[in-house]
Amino acid sequence: MFEGRLAWRYIRKQKRHSILTMYSIAVALTMMTFLFTLFTNIVGCCRSVAMLQGNYHYTIGN
Repeated sequence: MFEGRLAWRYIRKQKRHSILTMYSIAVALTMMTFLFTLFTNIVGCCRSVAMLQGNYHYTIGN
């Protein structure tokens, strides 16, 4: 009887830890996606501003 209650308690705790682990992974992936998108947009905006300020095409040779 005692072993059964102990096993049940262990399974319930592990289930809680598993849910927290999956939630943490989901939050981490969301934050990484957000940061990557933010970085890409910032680089794109900086590139657009640089192209608007001058002509950066070079001619090599004649």
